[in-house]
Amino acid sequence: MAAMDPTAMAGFQKDQVAALDPTAMAGFDATRMGAMDPTAMAGFKQDQLAALDPTAMAGFKKDQVAALDPNAMKAFDATKVANFDPTAMAGFKPDQLAAMDPTAMAGFKSDQVAALDPTAMAGFDATRMAAMDPTAMAGFKADQVAALDPTAMAGFDPNRMKALDPTAMAGFKADQMAALDTNAVAALDSTKVANLAPTAMAGFDRLKLNALDPTAMAGMKGDQIAGLKADAMSGFSADQMTALAPTAMAGFKSDQVAALDPTAMTGFKKDQVAAMDAGAMAGFKSNQIAAFDPNAVAGFK
Repeated sequence: MAAMDPTAMAGFQKDQVAALDPTAMAGFDATRMGAMDPTAMAGFKQDQLAALDPTAMAGFKKDQVAALDPNAMKAFDATKVANFDPTAMAGFKPDQLAAMDPTAMAGFKSDQVAALDPTAMAGFDATRMAAMDPTAMAGFKADQVAALDPTAMAGFDPNRMKALDPTAMAGFKADQMAALDTNAVAALDSTKVANLAPTAMAGFDRLKLNALDPTAMAGMKGDQIAGLKADAMSGFSADQMTALAPTAMAGFKSDQVAALDPTAMTGFKKDQVAAMDAGAMAGFKSNQIAAFDPNAVAGFK
C-alpha cells in the first residue's frame, strides 16, 4: 500500500476498502488518506482504523470524516484525535462523537474544538466532557456551548470552567446552568459572569449563587439580577452583596428582596441602596431592615 501512487487511492470504493486487511493500513500516510474519495470512507471498519498510524490522521478532510461509519470511530484514541487537522473537525456529526471512546476526548485541542460544527456538540455527554483536556475548553464558542445537552454539564469541573473563553459563557442556557456542579460554578470570575445571558440566570439555585466568589459578583448586571429566581436569593452572602456594582442593584425586584437572608443586609452600602428601584422597596421586611449598617440606611430615599 505504501508503494502505491497517492493519486491511485482515489479509485478505491467502499466495498474495496471494507475488504482491506487491517495489516495493510500501516501503509496509509496522510497524503494517501487525503486522496481517497469521501464515499469510500464508509467502508472503513473499526479494526482497520485502529491499525492506522496516527500521522495518517492529518490527511483526513471534513467530507471524509463525515462519511465515516460511527461504529468505526470507536477505533480512534487520543493520539489519533490529536493528529486531525482542525479543518477536518467540521465533518464530525453527533452520532460519531457519541460513538467514540471517552478516553479519545483527551486528544482534542482547542483549535480542533473551535472548528467543530455546533450540531456535533449533541454527541458530548458528561463522561466525554470530563475526559477532555482542560486546555481544549478554550476552543468552545457560545453557539457550541448552547448546543450541548444539559446532561453533559456534569462533566464540567472547576478547571474546565476556568479554561472556557469568557465569550463562550453567552451560550449557557438556564437548564444547562442548573445542571452544572456547584464546584464548577464557583470557578466563574467576574468576566465570565458578565457574559452570561440574563435568561441563563434562572438556572442558579441558592447553593450555586452562594458558591460564587464575592469577586465574581462585580460582573453581575441589572438584567442578570432580574433574571434570578426569587428562591435563589437566599444564597447571597453579605460579602457578595458588598461586591455588587451599584448599577446592578436596579435589577432587584420586590419578591427577590423579600427572599434575601437578613444576614446579607449587612453587605449593603449606601450607594447600592440608593440605586435600587423604588418598586423593590416593598420587598423589605423588618428583620432585614434591622440588619442594615447605619451608614447604608442613608441611601434610602
